[in-house]
Amino acid sequence: MPIALALLVLPAAPAAAQTPPPGTRSECNSAGLALGAIGETRLQSYSDGHGRTVELWCVRWMFGSNFDLRVIEAGRSATVAGCYFAQAHNIGPTLHLAPSGAYTRVEWINQSLTSAGTSYRFSYDFAAREVTITATAACRAPVTLSIPPQPDFQHLERLLPPDTACPPSG
Repeated sequence: MPIALALLVLPAAPAAAQTPPPGTRSECNSAGLALGAIGETRLQSYSDGHGRTVELWCVRWMFGSNFDLRVIEAGRSATVAGCYFAQAHNIGPTLHLAPSGAYTRVEWINQSLTSAGTSYRFSYDFAAREVTITATAACRAPVTLSIPPQPDFQHLERLLPPDTACPPSG
């Protein structure tokens, strides 16, 4: 599953400014048959100094891998976004900040490379503790739903709007 990832962080955050510079991530490419690579690896971690942490994880299994974006508050981790296309471009996490430097929202965009115009935009609101997911496809109106953060990547995947891709044109 070839995946590219750009990490974008708003420049106003003192906490975000101390993290490694944004860049393209290739660490979560398919593990293939490399059994030693199966498992989870934390790729990035951002903390705001107000008890909120955002972590980007790579989860690898025998025949694939995915990005899993998690938030941690009060010691509890939950998945708020990820990569749900076999071939995708991912943008994020984009951190939005209050004047105090506390994270208010984190966004992640997951775009299909094989179906133009098809994407998921995830936005987690720390105050509401809610993930808003907008599924877009070139052939239909966007579909938006709001859900609580999920325990893991698979639970979130089950709640995504179904049938995002457009039918092949003939």
